[in-house]
Amino acid sequence: MVRWQQYVPVDPELHEILDGQQLRESEEHWLHSRFNISTRWRHVAIVVSVVCAVALLTWNATQDLDEHSTESQTGLEEKDDVWSIFSLPWAQDGNISTNTTTATTATTVTATITKTTISTTSVTRTTTGTTTTAPFSLFCWTLVVSNSSEHQLLKHHYELGINIFACDSFLVVSDFPISLAPGVSSVAIGALHSKRAPWNSWYNVPEFLRAWDAVMGHSRANKSDWTVKVDADTFFCVGRLKHKLWVQHVPNEEASFWINYDAAHLPGPLDFLGPLEVFSRRAMELFQEKGKEVCPNPKVQTLGEDGFMKNCMYRLGAKARYDYSLLLNACDWCQPVDPHQCSESRYAAFHPFKNISVYTRCLHHAGGAC
Repeated sequence: MVRWQQYVPVDPELHEILDGQQLRESEEHWLHSRFNISTRWRHVAIVVSVVCAVALLTWNATQDLDEHSTESQTGLEEKDDVWSIFSLPWAQDGNISTNTTTATTATTVTATITKTTISTTSVTRTTTGTTTTAPFSLFCWTLVVSNSSEHQLLKHHYELGINIFACDSFLVVSDFPISLAPGVSSVAIGALHSKRAPWNSWYNVPEFLRAWDAVMGHSRANKSDWTVKVDADTFFCVGRLKHKLWVQHVPNEEASFWINYDAAHLPGPLDFLGPLEVFSRRAMELFQEKGKEVCPNPKVQTLGEDGFMKNCMYRLGAKARYDYSLLLNACDWCQPVDPHQCSESRYAAFHPFKNISVYTRCLHHAGGAC
């Protein structure tokens, strides 16, 4: 490129003027550039400040929401805890603690198991928008043969605080003494010699009448609002049963028992089945007062314990109430109950699950719905 100096006369004064003008232009250009750079940095600084402020406000709001959510959830869990299938009135003699007059819980959590001590028999369940109070107690019991598969199932139930061990009070009856934990033992009634019945069950009335004698001699059976007999291989949701009983509003002085199976439309001849038997306190009082007279031990057996108890309740004048969703039962010739069905919350009990593996699968599918 041709340089400008070649066309300019060599005049020192003119050269000095031109140099001065170029110097001023250069200074103005430098100042303008610096001003533009400073302005840009100020804009960047403003944008960064705004972004940081928004982020800080968002973080604070998130923290507040998390704390509020945690407090709310904790409150609900504390209220709902006594209805959880893992809740256990952990009185080792099978009795609920009653040394205070307000319902309080002291909870220790290990893995997914919660052990709870309940101070009264009044249970409150909190759900979305409503609070349900069940001011009654359940006394639950079972009969097992020592050193059997059902004995192992029962130990599994006790370790998890489920089945009868989630009731307000409980009793284990067995042929010979068994221990589930230190201080938790069964009431032994002697050897059991049931005979096989044609319907593939058992002639077991004499054995169960001995068991019922042991139950009636237990202090909690006479003080509890409902007595529930549960087979050891029955998956039993205490919370579901309490809810069903609560919504029925059964009068306190009513002698009643629950018909639990729709024999008219399902396989099997009986509508009152032994895996889950539910009796009111007044029905148990009548059974204790007049049962041996009105319902003597049969000399010739033609029924199982469940059929015998149904007929006895009618003879004692107890009222039959109906809830065919109390029990989902599979008879010996029926299709087995699938563990996935335990998620069906309309049922309070499922039968049978003969081993711990299948029982645990049922428990998994039931989840918090119990």
